[in-house]
Amino acid sequence: MQQRLRTTSMEALREWIGLGLGVTIVADTVYRPWSLEGLKIERLPLAESVPPLEIGLAWRREGELSEVAQAFSTFLQQTVRRSEGQV
Repeated sequence: MQQRLRTTSMEALREWIGLGLGVTIVADTVYRPWSLEGLKIERLPLAESVPPLEIGLAWRREGELSEVAQAFSTFLQQTVRRSEGQV
């Protein structure tokens, strides 16, 4: 019998994987080789490349970006240009 589990909690996901209840694909930035309870989590490379992740930046139309938010926006724009070869 096949079950489907759904969660928005990364810790719950790690626990389920550690218990052997399934598999998932996550970004390297959130991978950790154990759950909170110390259960081992294996990582295997994908045979095929993963499509690029689209990101966006949103803010209130009437508001001004803080200095930190403006710096983050600039960083994102430069990163996208570099990844598209538009340096």
